[in-house]
Amino acid sequence: PENKKATLVAELTNDIKRISPPKFYGTTLGDGAENWLNKMEKYFAIRNFFEETKVIWGAYQLSQEASLWWDSHKDELKIDESNITWDQFK
Repeated sequence: PENKKATLVAELTNDIKRISPPKFYGTTLGDGAENWLNKMEKYFAIRNFFEETKVIWGAYQLSQEASLWWDSHKDELKIDESNITWDQFK
């Protein structure tokens, strides 16, 4: 399983260089987070992401305030990104 994940991550890294998924910087305005989640789901569908890698890549696309919030949230709740589903992440 770990070897498979390493291979998947390497392949996805190459793919991500060709088609960039959207970044999310955090917002308090309207449906900004929901729009980003929808764009990520479209990106995942186009790239045929495996469920196990969605949260890892979703979290990777968080930047600035959004990244700080997620890091704090996952540490506080002791969340392991590799053990939660995309639906739980949302």
